[in-house]
Amino acid sequence: MTCIAVFSNVAGIGKTNLVYHLGHMLADMGQRVLLVDCDPQATLTSLCLSEERIEALWQGDVDRRTTIAGFIDEPLHLEALRPNLALVPGDAAFAAHEDELAIAWAEAEQEDPSETTTSFLSLGIIWAARSDASDIVLLDLGPSLGAINRAIIGAADFLLTPLAPSLQSMAGLQALGPTLRDWRKQWQTIQAKRPDLFPRLILQPLGYVVTQTGMRLTHPVPSYARWLARIPGAYRQTFYRGDGHPSGPASDPECLGVLHHQPGLMPLALDARKPMFDLRPADGAIGSHMDSVRRCREDYERLTAQILARISTEQ
Repeated sequence: MTCIAVFSNVAGIGKTNLVYHLGHMLADMGQRVLLVDCDPQATLTSLCLSEERIEALWQGDVDRRTTIAGFIDEPLHLEALRPNLALVPGDAAFAAHEDELAIAWAEAEQEDPSETTTSFLSLGIIWAARSDASDIVLLDLGPSLGAINRAIIGAADFLLTPLAPSLQSMAGLQALGPTLRDWRKQWQTIQAKRPDLFPRLILQPLGYVVTQTGMRLTHPVPSYARWLARIPGAYRQTFYRGDGHPSGPASDPECLGVLHHQPGLMPLALDARKPMFDLRPADGAIGSHMDSVRRCREDYERLTAQILARISTEQ
C-alpha cells in the first residue's frame, strides 16, 4: 500500500480536482484506490457524493460521525464509489479538532506520550487502507499549515505538490518547506519515544503537478510564462533536491504532469457526477467539448503513468 499526500498551503489551485480525477484514473488503470478527504471544506466529498448522502453522514453526534470527524471514537468509514474506488468522507465539523490536536501534540513533545489523539488520524488512515486492501491512498489535505495536517502526514509515504504558475503559489511553496522540515523533526522526536503508537514518518517528495489555473480560455495571463519558468527552481529550493534546475517544467524530471485548463468541462462534470475525462455527448459534452475531454484524458493518463513509475522507482 502506498499513501500519497496531495498538499498545497495555497487555496484555489485545483488540488481537490486533481485528487478526484487522479483517483478515478488510477482506478481505471486497475489500482485499488482509497480517497481520504482531510480538508474540513469537504469539497472532495461534495464531488463524490450526493447532497442527500452527505447530509445523512453529517447527522448526529459530531464526535461519533461516520466521517473523518469521528476519528477519535469510531473507525474511519469507507464509502464505495465504484469498482476499485472508495472514499473516507470529509466533514465540516473536522475543523473543530484543530485545537485539540495542537494541545495533544505539545503534550506528546514535552512528555512521554501515551495513547493520545496525536497519532489517531495517521493510524486510522493506515488501518482503513489496510482493511480496504488499497493499493494507493490519496490524501486530500486542506490548504493549511495547522495541527490537523501535521497529525495526518504520519500516514503518507509521498508528498505530491500541485503548483500553479502564480505569485501566490510560489510564495506558498516558500512557506511550506520550513514548516515541513519542522514537522519532520517534531514527528521523529515523538516517534522515537513511542514507536508502538506513532508510525515512522516517511513523506518523500514525489514531484509536482502544474495546474494551469492562471489560464484565460486558451491564452495565458501576461505573467504566466514568467512564473512557469520559476517553478523548477522554487521546488528544488523547498525540498533540497539540488541547486541547478531546468528552464521550465517541460524539461524537469520533478514535474510529473501539466494539467491544461478546461473551464467548460467542470460544470458538466459536476452535473453528471463523473470525471471530466469520462464525459459523453449525453452529458452535454458536444462539439469542441469532446476535444477538451480527449485532452483531459490524455493529461491524466500521462500523469498517472508518471506517478506509478515514480512510485515504483522510489520504493
